Amino acid sequence: MPKEYTLWVCTMDGRDRCGEKGGKALLRAFEAEVNRRGLRGVIVTPMGCTDRHAHGPAVLVDPDGLWYCGVGKDDVPKIVDSHFCKGEPAEGLVCPQCQMNKPK
Repeated sequence: MPKEYTLWVCTMDGRDRCGEKGGKALLRAFEAEVNRRGLRGVIVTPMGCTDRHAHGPAVLVDPDGLWYCGVGKDDVPKIVDSHFCKGEPAEGLVCPQCQMNKPK
């Protein structure tokens, strides 16, 4: 793995928010997958709302600043393999709306 990453998973509670859409289970799935693969350069952490709940569950990968949206537990291995192991965005999961609407 060429660099270190922080994977932020939105777990915000509330109606129609990422937590309600499975964000907390997604956080646990990412933690398990990263640990299973022994990826020491990936930190998985929860985050609060970034106003992307319309596209949630939302996941942000830093330092790349890349958003994945509508992520489900079945997408976790694909994101981990593609982004963290191969250094390429996971095809079909990058959120174009979120890339264009980054908070200031």
